[in-house]
Amino acid sequence: MREEGVDVLFVGLSSDLEYLSGVERGIPFFGQSSYPHGWVAGGFFRPDAEPVFVLPRMVVVFDLPVRPEGEVVVVDETDDGRAVFERVAKSLGAGASVAVGDRVWAETTIELGRIFGLERLRTGAALVNRLRRVKTEAELDTMARACRTVEAAMAAVTPLVQPGVTMAELREEVEAELREAGSLTPSFATHIFTGMDADSLDTGTATARAPLPDGTAVLFDFGGVVDGYCSDFGRTVVAGEPPSGFLVAHEAMLAAFEAGRAACRPGVLAREVNTACRAPIEARAWASTSATAWGTASGSTCTSGRSSHRRTRRLSRRA
Repeated sequence: MREEGVDVLFVGLSSDLEYLSGVERGIPFFGQSSYPHGWVAGGFFRPDAEPVFVLPRMVVVFDLPVRPEGEVVVVDETDDGRAVFERVAKSLGAGASVAVGDRVWAETTIELGRIFGLERLRTGAALVNRLRRVKTEAELDTMARACRTVEAAMAAVTPLVQPGVTMAELREEVEAELREAGSLTPSFATHIFTGMDADSLDTGTATARAPLPDGTAVLFDFGGVVDGYCSDFGRTVVAGEPPSGFLVAHEAMLAAFEAGRAACRPGVLAREVNTACRAPIEARAWASTSATAWGTASGSTCTSGRSSHRRTRRLSRRA
């Protein structure tokens, strides 16, 4: 924080707050909690000072199994949440520069701007990301255990990929096997499908209950969670005999994986690893049909969608 000239960092309920303080985030769900004064929930961090947490009473009662180290200010339903939040924020000092985490309510950000001045606010995710990017041995061990949950689930479900099964049935079995293997919850919405066109079978469409034809490839995309850390997993299984060309494509994908793994070394650029992965595919003239780039960021969250083609950040030893 000193290097970046940041005096105060505010982080809402998120994987960043869990990483910094141990305050566990809840399991995501389709609806939304609406606690009184819910927008105040989070923690203030400063160099060489204990963190200060501001939490609605409902969060403390229902969502805080372990009290974090530092001061905890509880906002009751009948309290003036805005006044309590302002009192805590002002007690931290003038705050020449205040960083705000990504998972912070808009109302919270507006209040921080009112208290400290909007010109003093900046985004703070990069501060925590720099810490989270490099994993400790304990974190790597936990991530490996999260990976074992999906491997166990996949091993149990693979024999069920037979003509006539539905994508919905496979999803139900995958998530049941994940729990059996020790996963708290899927790390993201389990997606099982046969392709990307309109006629494909997909757990996210009306075709989820349609029977699987013989000779069809089924794509599995799911992940598990162990002790707050995630895995992100993908496999393709064919019902019956694979169609012509599938085995050749499978060999190319294995070659791409091995090439990428060999390229992963400290100091190598992410885009260089992506190039190494794509080389075996391009050698077979399939470059135009390969829609994805190398890499899904996993840890206490799973992140997809940012292309590695232009990434210039160098890999660290445990990234």
